[in-house]
Amino acid sequence: MIGGTIFDQKNRHIEPTVVLNPDMNSEMMQEEIFGPILPIIVYKDFSFVLQTIKSLGKPLAIYYMGNPSDNNFSTLISCTSSGSVSCNEILLQVSISEMSFGGVGDSGYGRYMGLEGFK
Repeated sequence: MIGGTIFDQKNRHIEPTVVLNPDMNSEMMQEEIFGPILPIIVYKDFSFVLQTIKSLGKPLAIYYMGNPSDNNFSTLISCTSSGSVSCNEILLQVSISEMSFGGVGDSGYGRYMGLEGFK
């Protein structure tokens, strides 16, 4: 784990935390994360990635870090369902106020932000 040691309740500050290879049965990996926590799961075989995503239900977002021309990225898009998929970025979909953002399945229904938030 990197970070996550500073908690300042008075100023409502929690130090960002990176958790490398978290226990897949931990509460962090079973519940929706609300906070500055980024679990990172290392893999050797891309089929593990697809299997893991499918076993956990439809995520709010999938963040792919790699070559967008790679077959893995195409496979990820065609074999999974999520609220959004991004390649080599993690904040674009929530940083543009005109762009809608939302989930599918257990990660939420519909969109918020921008025009979609009023529909």
